[in-house]
Amino acid sequence: MSTNNEAQTGGAGAPSTDQDHDAGAGGTRRQRKSLEEQIAEAQSQLSKLLEAKRDKDRAEREANGRRIASLLKSSKLDRFSSDAWAASVDEIRALLAKAQGSDPSSSQD
Repeated sequence: MSTNNEAQTGGAGAPSTDQDHDAGAGGTRRQRKSLEEQIAEAQSQLSKLLEAKRDKDRAEREANGRRIASLLKSSKLDRFSSDAWAASVDEIRALLAKAQGSDPSSSQD
């Protein structure tokens, strides 16, 4: 059965010490460290997600490039010289941007 002193000190009848208070302050330090660890983990996770997004975007651009090359070939547009393509690229870009509903200047990489 506990005594009144045990209830006040938190148990075993021992008086409260500065060490008990330090543990409370240490708890705050541990909590701050825990928050710092959580931030570090979140930053690490964000880095991984951003890298995954870059990889996915790159893979989509590569797949799109392959589809475009196939379309150009099947439409026999690959028979035009690269000089003809270079001379027409601004007009082609404007037409594609209009068809896609975007600003032609924003479709450049």
